[in-house]
Amino acid sequence: DSVISEPLTVISYVLNIDLVSLFYMEEEIKKMVRISQSKTSSNKGIKTESEHLFSDLPDMVYKNLSKSEIVLISDPEKLQGGKSEYLKERNVGAAALMPLNIDRNEMGTFVLIQKRPQNWDNDVVSLLSVISDIVASAWKRHRHFLAQIEAEKKHAEALSTAEESLRLASIGTLAAGITHEINQPLNALSMAVNGMLYWKERKISISNEDIYSKLEFISNQAGRIDNIIQQMRMLAKQDDAEDYRPVEMNEVVESALSLLTQRLTSHKITVHTEKSKERCIVRGSLSKLEQVIINLVLSSMSIFDSQENESKRIDIRVTSENSSVIVEMRDNGPGIPGDLLDELFNPFITTREHQKGVGFGLAIAHKIVSEHNGKLNAVNLNGGGCLMTVTLPQKS
Repeated sequence: DSVISEPLTVISYVLNIDLVSLFYMEEEIKKMVRISQSKTSSNKGIKTESEHLFSDLPDMVYKNLSKSEIVLISDPEKLQGGKSEYLKERNVGAAALMPLNIDRNEMGTFVLIQKRPQNWDNDVVSLLSVISDIVASAWKRHRHFLAQIEAEKKHAEALSTAEESLRLASIGTLAAGITHEINQPLNALSMAVNGMLYWKERKISISNEDIYSKLEFISNQAGRIDNIIQQMRMLAKQDDAEDYRPVEMNEVVESALSLLTQRLTSHKITVHTEKSKERCIVRGSLSKLEQVIINLVLSSMSIFDSQENESKRIDIRVTSENSSVIVEMRDNGPGIPGDLLDELFNPFITTREHQKGVGFGLAIAHKIVSEHNGKLNAVNLNGGGCLMTVTLPQKS
């Protein structure tokens, strides 16, 4: 109201009008509801407490305004049917009601009131029409602005709903995956222990070698459960960004590969690295970024295991471009199955043949990269193989 009343007050002063008001048409109740009015000393005495001023004169107001016609009242004394008394009670001596059309629809009314009778000549009416058009145009822009805000609000709400749905779906996926993965070693543990108890009840002698074999089996299954829990903790853990420090990505790649030398050799995989000539510094956790490279290499290694390939090769390239550090890792394997590409970074999605693995590796890598304000993408190459790309913001 305060924002709108200021220009209305200016119009009142310039045109020497006692009261200038802005109304919008409330079609449901057939009333003109006041939005704002000028604030001057000259409007004292005019009874404007009703937000529906002139609404009790429907035959005179709506009949004309609905046709986008101007309503001019020069002297209430000349009106009939109780209209004169209605206006005089409100100290209205003259009035001009200018329809405000927005997109060819009657949306409101620009009302000017004088306490004394006044003849609205053609020059004054022409000026008021121009002012009305300006007001209507400003009102239209304001409506479009509000509509845009409302659309953006709905878009944000839709995104929030979608994110919540994805979060709930992820929780469901995690719960189902954890249940499935832990049940396997638990069932194996149960069978091993029940077998030993069965031997005891039947008083069947057990050799020390058999006991040690069963204990080793039980320890391995317990280790599998512990590994699943540790992977889950890593996936859920939130790192403190304040602990991040400058890290050189060429060194990260070199350090990560040094930890995989034996496994790469045993799988007969050759790794070629192309380091950037410039230092590629990012801000982050050295151990976590090493984990990303390790997980990506292990993912390619598992894909290689699904086929016979005499020349298994992984190429890793580190570059900097447009304030970003980019680590590209490509292999000459069979590529990622098409049905896994869209879900590749979800927990329990594994690239290993026959689902031999829990499927946390790429999910953890994706989470770590996201925590570093980066992106991790995977695509299959036309000539065969897969390309994994890690993009991180470069620290100047």
